[in-house]
Amino acid sequence: MDQKEIAEEKKEPGLAQDEEGAVVLTERDIQMFKFIHEQRYALHKHLRYGFWPKHSDPANACLRRKQKLRDAGYLLQGYSRVKKRHVFSLTEKSYEELRKRNLDSGLALYKPT
Repeated sequence: MDQKEIAEEKKEPGLAQDEEGAVVLTERDIQMFKFIHEQRYALHKHLRYGFWPKHSDPANACLRRKQKLRDAGYLLQGYSRVKKRHVFSLTEKSYEELRKRNLDSGLALYKPT
């Protein structure tokens, strides 16, 4: 059995793997996408305290995961001049993950201007 077959056996049901094999979406990622989609965008603190409440700031788990999702094309990072903060919104790729699971809440994808 080669490494790819071993990795396939270890994948949890209901998780999607990116085409390049770099990112395996977790249930937390999907719930985070749903939150961002329903709110239209989210600040780092919304994601940090909402989805990583028991992790310490020095561990940077939230920051590392957001960067990985952004680099894989699931999150769009922008800047709000009004709030003077970085904001995160969904891309077509993450929106399609929600639609496949019927979690898009009947809302169209928000496209920042």
